[in-house]
Amino acid sequence: MGIKLNLETEIYAKKIRISEINLINNFSETFKEFESSNINKVKMKDYKGVFVSKNIQENIFNILSLGNYLSFRVFASKSRVDVKYYKNETVLDEKEYNIQQGFPYKNTFKIISNAFSEMKNMIDDTYHDVPFLGGWKSITFTDEMKEFAHFYLPEIILYGSENEYMAFSTCGEISGIFQKNVENMADTSPNILNDFECIPSKNKYTQNHKKLLSALNNGEISKYVLSRKCILKLQNAIDSVRYASKVLKDYYQEYGYYFQFNEQEKWIGVSPEVLLKKQNNFALTKPLAGTIKKDSMKQDGALINELLNDKKEDIEHMRAVDLMVRDLRESGIGDVKVLDKKKVVETPYVYHLKSEISIKVNEGYKSFDILSNIYPPATIWGIPRDRAEQFIDQVEPFERKYFTGGFGYCTLNDSSNFALVIRTCMINNNELHIFAGSGIVEGALPQKEWEETSAKMTPFLSCFNL
Repeated sequence: MGIKLNLETEIYAKKIRISEINLINNFSETFKEFESSNINKVKMKDYKGVFVSKNIQENIFNILSLGNYLSFRVFASKSRVDVKYYKNETVLDEKEYNIQQGFPYKNTFKIISNAFSEMKNMIDDTYHDVPFLGGWKSITFTDEMKEFAHFYLPEIILYGSENEYMAFSTCGEISGIFQKNVENMADTSPNILNDFECIPSKNKYTQNHKKLLSALNNGEISKYVLSRKCILKLQNAIDSVRYASKVLKDYYQEYGYYFQFNEQEKWIGVSPEVLLKKQNNFALTKPLAGTIKKDSMKQDGALINELLNDKKEDIEHMRAVDLMVRDLRESGIGDVKVLDKKKVVETPYVYHLKSEISIKVNEGYKSFDILSNIYPPATIWGIPRDRAEQFIDQVEPFERKYFTGGFGYCTLNDSSNFALVIRTCMINNNELHIFAGSGIVEGALPQKEWEETSAKMTPFLSCFNL
């Protein structure tokens, strides 16, 4: 690209020791203090991002951010990918790539990897460990260009663990660094539910389920993840930060996130699935597939035993794991090992089957080179991927957008952590769009899968006693 930005006169970067930030239990109070203290300093005020995760060492790692200083956006069709680079809202450069063959996701992730290399050349290596926040949507590729991915260096970002943090800012010193414990603020503005809609309807969902079972029986696919959503229409616009705070406090497992990209839509979620964690030459992915809903009439041990011995859930899980392991080994990216296989993971509302796969990454391979070989995983898509993509267009009457996409961070030194965007909700003024999906293999029953998707919506519906 040939552009080298001189950041030195604009940057405030400092290691700081502060009181431990507990975003899981005090998200609303903490983020609102951070936002109110700094929002007037940033140019792009509609960019807000919070990411709570466990790093490779299993320590809680927090990110709070405002604004968008430097970014790139990716637009894609099945034959072309465009990348636009920005400083704030000013376009610095544009690149166009033609794609002649191959699965579009694989090609597009390789182009994103190249875009991060371009960014690395623009910025002094002093700042190569600052996280770029962002993610990508779960789209089907057509002849039409669609926005696919968005990654940005915030104008203000605070990131770290326990009481040791890095503060990075292009707007001077960061304020509101939480020197004292913040008291809980009670939510004094309950909202009234005006309407509740399922898309598709239960009847249409059942018809789609039967269509997929027919495709399974005739060998067109070996697995498909059928998604649906519920739309809640409220009397008034919801306080999205308070709503996210309750969800995070009650249902956090592996990830909690809240993000907005210069638009009305706000996304919140508590994903239990690790898509990719990478540090130096070590990477992890933890595919999650296979679910049983908790039942107050059954003991936990009986439910766990039922899940482990359920033939349908076992097939669903192992097909997803086997595909990921095979793709990684055939890629030549590194030494691939299955560390944990079909481990039971508990959530407040369901049990899942989860496996853990490690990669000792060969020199020269980056995070998005790995992602180009495992995304979309069969845990949220299907097998084979190209046929599953066609079924998404045929049987899902809505756009998934960021649901089943990815969100997290990647540094220019290629440390990364990405959640699979499941257990998620999109908020637009007074509307909440709550998404869920379940894996369809032989033996899947439509009523049971409908109930599974309802259970997966629990973190968001429970706030309204639904």
